[in-house]
Amino acid sequence: MKFIKNHKMFILVITATILMLIGLSYAWLQITLKGEKELKAGVGTLQLELSDTMTDGINVMNATPVTDEEGLATIGYSFTLENTGTIPSSYEIFLDDLPLTEGQNRMEDSFIKYQLVKDEQQVGFSLLNEIGENPKRLLDLGEIAPKTKYSYILKMWIDENATLEVMGTAFRGQLRVEATQSTNKKGNIEKVIFNKENIGQKGSIDTSDSEQVFITGENPKNYVWYSGKLWRAISYDKEDKSVKLVTQWNISSLPYNQSNNVQYEGSYMQAWLNDTSVDGFLGNLREPEKFIKTDSLWNVTETTEITKPEKTTMITNAVGTLNAYEYTKSYDGTTYSNGYLNNGLSFRLMNPYNSTNRVWFVNNDGSSSRYDPTYAYGVRPSINLKPGLEIITGDGSERNPYRLSGDNEKPDQGRLLNTRYSGEYVRFGTGENSLYRIVSKEFGGVKLVSAEPLKTNNSTLLKKFNTVSGNASYNPASEASEIAFFLHNTYLNPTNKYLTQKQIEMIIDTPWYLGAVGSGGNYKLAKYKDESSSTLTTDQIETKVGLLRLGEQLASQSQRHIVKGATEETGLTVNYWLITPFDNTKARSIIANGYAYSNDPTSEAAIRPCVNLKENIKIIRGSGSKKDPFEISE
Repeated sequence: MKFIKNHKMFILVITATILMLIGLSYAWLQITLKGEKELKAGVGTLQLELSDTMTDGINVMNATPVTDEEGLATIGYSFTLENTGTIPSSYEIFLDDLPLTEGQNRMEDSFIKYQLVKDEQQVGFSLLNEIGENPKRLLDLGEIAPKTKYSYILKMWIDENATLEVMGTAFRGQLRVEATQSTNKKGNIEKVIFNKENIGQKGSIDTSDSEQVFITGENPKNYVWYSGKLWRAISYDKEDKSVKLVTQWNISSLPYNQSNNVQYEGSYMQAWLNDTSVDGFLGNLREPEKFIKTDSLWNVTETTEITKPEKTTMITNAVGTLNAYEYTKSYDGTTYSNGYLNNGLSFRLMNPYNSTNRVWFVNNDGSSSRYDPTYAYGVRPSINLKPGLEIITGDGSERNPYRLSGDNEKPDQGRLLNTRYSGEYVRFGTGENSLYRIVSKEFGGVKLVSAEPLKTNNSTLLKKFNTVSGNASYNPASEASEIAFFLHNTYLNPTNKYLTQKQIEMIIDTPWYLGAVGSGGNYKLAKYKDESSSTLTTDQIETKVGLLRLGEQLASQSQRHIVKGATEETGLTVNYWLITPFDNTKARSIIANGYAYSNDPTSEAAIRPCVNLKENIKIIRGSGSKKDPFEISE
């Protein structure tokens, strides 16, 4: 690839959309700049400073297809993004088309490969057509703190698999940075979130219910980040002002209860949500006694209607899920497919549909339905935050969710990683596989799982659980146990660049529990000999790498499977294996809609490796969010 090296002039478009509160009005600004070498754009307290080595745009022309190794060896385009202001700014970096010269034909995006490195960490590596179409090719996004500079290198080349159609074509583009900055909110959680001026144009406040004030609409600004998880605010109680939240994504997948038992009281679902050990949800939340109304009342009355149920069956617990009525209220004024709680996945609701064999759940298109309690659908836990909690920052958007006082601190350098919480992000692994999340603290250190299934050259890696039909064993010593053999021989080998040698040295040998959980089985049987949780299963193996088990934190999907308002798949979710078998002959996987399914072990699915780190692993920097993951060292 030819890179133009003279430094006369470059074109950089900065769209800075700044939201500033001036009395009751808002000011919007769009800036387009052309300049030489270094540009500055500043409005109010926001200043973005960018410089690069580009001249006449970004060019791929008169070049031949090359291997990834050759493409990565090129010099690339360098640029920096700097916030010289006094408050944080969210940003998105796009790669847009520039006009071609007369007589040129535009190269197809599917022929062009790119790599983007940010502060020496790869943040992008794929074909251009996989990051959106012009003008929505998103290279990177995040938040940049005051007095902070990010250094980037962008490399582009023609993919070695390009067809003859690439001949005589050209690509010419430019960078565009969109930076948004809105006034962060502070104050009482109920007063901030349920203020009509804060909820946004795609949401509204519904006060028609006698007991709860609901947030409704397509995409209100009601995002809250708490305890390593992204939540949506649903309602607040008119009497005690507690605020109900539900997680944005499925946190796990497990059976609701055994066959023909649809009562929530005593169900597997109730037990898992309120399990205070490392095995359940409540035990992995941050300081629940400080943040959560632990004596919340939940309406689990049996009902065949989506209207508000009678208070026939009420239960007191710290954690629950939404019931059918609460879910329905969230899309009041729009359709279920466009409602903000439709996350493209299937998940359980709380209340039985009838007394024999049906419980409410939500389909992946957003419609509510009912099905057998033995099915292991996704779970989106719900909590009630204590009244009086304070929002300390955020504007309620997905990019800048509300943060609670006491849960918004950035850990001091040198703080142990095992003081942090399930769901938080950690920089681990390399390249396109370098983002992991905290699962739990099961063995004194921290258990991590890859945030997404493993990829190779931006393609999801698929493996059989076992090459022998009817054999669901996880055995690293057997080549037939394909996924276990891969993890312990290929994944753990630093020459294959899934992990560095230093990262491998952080991992400890621990037990991995292999208890089977069949149809309508208790999630506890994945780890314990019986449902009393008193004796660990003897079906276990001591080794370095495993997979998530059924009912464990993050053992579901956290991306959209179905496009909102449509029925087509997005391709963002893929089936991946669990370590928990269904029985001796079938393995379990989390399928694309979030359901834990029983699979033939000879079928193929993706891999999310799980490892346990030493107790002495420390945080070097980062806040634990997806945009700013913890960086760690021993």
